[in-house]
Amino acid sequence: MRPEAAEGRRVEGGGGEGRSGRGSDRNGASLNAAQAAGSEAPFLLVLAGTPDLRARLSEMEASFWNRARQLPLGRLDEAAAGEAIRRPLADDGICIEDEALARIVRESHGYPFFVQLWGRAAWDRVRGAGGGAGRVTMAVVEEAAGAFEVERNRYYLDRFRELEERDLLPAARAVAAAFPEEGLLIHAAFRRAVGRSAGDGPGRSEAKALEHLGFV
Repeated sequence: MRPEAAEGRRVEGGGGEGRSGRGSDRNGASLNAAQAAGSEAPFLLVLAGTPDLRARLSEMEASFWNRARQLPLGRLDEAAAGEAIRRPLADDGICIEDEALARIVRESHGYPFFVQLWGRAAWDRVRGAGGGAGRVTMAVVEEAAGAFEVERNRYYLDRFRELEERDLLPAARAVAAAFPEEGLLIHAAFRRAVGRSAGDGPGRSEAKALEHLGFV
């Protein structure tokens, strides 16, 4: 395979080849070259990106979206969030009490990045206590909460600055305010909320910018 056809980590086996990478880092020529190469040699192309990935691919004139298998990622349910905490700890010889796990799952809101932050904070507290096999108790969670909150707040601050620098705070506030009214914010409700924040205009550019940032 030509290097410009697909970049990223190489996976070999079964007579095929796989590559993965961020969809936003690819251009249309590279993606279409990857398709052409696939007609001669089997390979796997994995793309991961923000919710506007399809729109970005369309801008690059990549034509394979409808023929690809799509695995949308969103918030985890309680069982999945619990497993995402429990299993990595168990693999490292650490167990976690049910009450402690329930708090972590609740406070992560099922958001995968927050689940990761909580897992790291709990792991650090247990390993920092002396290494070897350990146990995550409610006391450990209380101690780890501060480290989690620091990283969570840093993340929120970065996102706030993104919105502020792009003059998107009014649109973002309008979308946030619409959630209690709508319950589930479908695309049409999202557009209406952004439109209200734009005054006389329809707010199309603001809506597109929020989608591009992964705000929704």
